[in-house]
Amino acid sequence: MSQYDVTVIGSGPGGYIAAIRCAQLGFKTAVIERYQALGGTCLNVGCIPSKALLDSTEHYYNATHSFNSHGIELAAPPTVNFGRMVERKADVVKQTAEGIREQHGSKSVSLGNIVKSYNEAGKGSGLREEFYYDKAAVERADKYGALAADLHTDMHEVIGHASGQLKPGIAEPSTTLKNYANTLEEARADLVALYYIYDNKLIELGAMPSLEVGKAEYDNYINNGLLIQMNRIPADEHQLEESHMRNRQLVAAWAFEKGQKENVIEKKIKDGKTYLVINDYAKLRVIFGNLLRVIQRIKSEGDYQSGHDLVENYGVKLDPALHTEVLERYAKLKLAPYKGFIQPHYTPVMSNGKITDVKIEYPDNFLEQRLKYGKEYSYLPVVN
Repeated sequence: MSQYDVTVIGSGPGGYIAAIRCAQLGFKTAVIERYQALGGTCLNVGCIPSKALLDSTEHYYNATHSFNSHGIELAAPPTVNFGRMVERKADVVKQTAEGIREQHGSKSVSLGNIVKSYNEAGKGSGLREEFYYDKAAVERADKYGALAADLHTDMHEVIGHASGQLKPGIAEPSTTLKNYANTLEEARADLVALYYIYDNKLIELGAMPSLEVGKAEYDNYINNGLLIQMNRIPADEHQLEESHMRNRQLVAAWAFEKGQKENVIEKKIKDGKTYLVINDYAKLRVIFGNLLRVIQRIKSEGDYQSGHDLVENYGVKLDPALHTEVLERYAKLKLAPYKGFIQPHYTPVMSNGKITDVKIEYPDNFLEQRLKYGKEYSYLPVVN
């Protein structure tokens, strides 16, 4: 388990500034925060959202009480669109959080034991042997796949989501790109990670031993985006709805198409099964960089039509025949499409008011544990 010099509980205006300063002074620093964005209660549910709503109500008050004194006459009495008021409040909170991310990077929490268990559970499942074309790719994945996945996740979350500014005057992507915003943002963060995971700088920094790690991640990403993830979609449905799945197919399908002229990614058929083989990893990296440029422009300029076309043309539709093939191949492996982990329950053993031991129990029902957590540890009371 990771060890830290300083742990800051809460990332409010005092907490995140303290954490940043500790990191600047060379301390390995962790921040514990229950909200999804840095800023604590003040930014997420307290001062900032409250003041944003008060600002909107002040504008309404002025429109109904003081405009006439300024010579401003309204054709009809103003009305309140409460939904739009709340949307603006959410945008204000998001913009403030983005300011922290742009200056100091994003934050993500990875539970090392869970990630390690997930990676270990995948070994020996037969999945790679079924979908990878040759033994060399399987062996590379077995050797470097876990490190590649960790690096990809770290760069996706920390530098991917923290990068990518908007042009002045452009509204937040949730407003400009609407229902395509999440897919495009996840694709953009993935591309940041994919571009840098095949960079010699990571070897210089000691983050990975060789570019074989990058190759392992490229093999995984292309195969997952164009083949393996289809196993999660029912046989009678031939399109993707979830943003992460859409973004993975978008990136992989766009890369496959743009590399066809030089055969960067090759589709091969062996024994009636479809395989994807990367012939040139360096050129694939260039393609990933080009797509990153395309999506960043869409985000920066709020180009809805281009975002719509990119997602709909590359990230939504499945080839029915290929979908059926993947489902049949996956079914033979007898693997569940999703994995979940049951968490241990710790009970302190007390003696004379002191903890002398800890009893560890493992519940045997995943659903019951999730429901118990929701009931007992939800931040909102059951009855408001």
